[in-house]
Amino acid sequence: MPSHTLNVRVPEKLWGFVQEQVGDRYETPSEFIRELIRNEEARTQQLSQFNNYLETLADYDKSDISTVSMDDIINSDG
Repeated sequence: MPSHTLNVRVPEKLWGFVQEQVGDRYETPSEFIRELIRNEEARTQQLSQFNNYLETLADYDKSDISTVSMDDIINSDG
C-alpha cells in the first residue's frame, strides 16, 4: 500500500508528550501518530454507528407500544 509523508509541527509541551509515548509504547513518533489516526478513525465510526442507533430509536413509532399487561393477556378470553 502506498504511503504519504505528513509533516506536523507541535508545541514544545506536546512534543514532550510524544517523546514520552515513544519511549514507553512506540518506537518512533510516526508510529505514535499513525496509531492516533487509527484510533480517531475507529472512534468516528463508532460515533456514527451510535448516532444511527439513536436516530432509529427516535424514529420508532411509540404508538406501537402496548399498554396491556401480561396479566391482561393471560386472563383474556381470546
